[in-house]
Amino acid sequence: LQGPPCYYASVHDGGLENIAKHYPEGTIMLVTRNATKWARSIIGWNGRIMNLWADESCHFDGSLEGEGMEYWADQFESATGPNSRQKVQYWIDFYKANTQKIREFALQHLSLTYVEVELENEKMAEQLEQYTGVKQTCVPVPHPGPFWIRKHDWTSRCKTRR
Repeated sequence: LQGPPCYYASVHDGGLENIAKHYPEGTIMLVTRNATKWARSIIGWNGRIMNLWADESCHFDGSLEGEGMEYWADQFESATGPNSRQKVQYWIDFYKANTQKIREFALQHLSLTYVEVELENEKMAEQLEQYTGVKQTCVPVPHPGPFWIRKHDWTSRCKTRR
């Protein structure tokens, strides 16, 4: 399979459709968070995420092409001016629209199992255990960064019950 080095099934053409086509009884899990906190986080995380997303592999710089992407290209153009509030609002809108797209897709493909949990909900680990079988103790407090991930290698210690 030859594809872009940066690929998000919910953003790139045909991604969600291919999940439904090839895994009609699969599970889509969406972990959500407050859109404003998310936008500020990705903008403020040493600029690394934004640089990765804006490079030629992701095209989240407004140059992403495909069905429905013209809207986001126009929105990005208007948000890249000197007003940083506009930039934050662009990413808030992007996040909300992407979240809604996934929800609507799940409603149109009822053979899929759809699980949505909120990242900042104190019962998230309990909900994930209920729906996935992953023990609550295997769901770490979310914290970005490769150092933290290496220090807390949960994947080798935690297995699903199912």
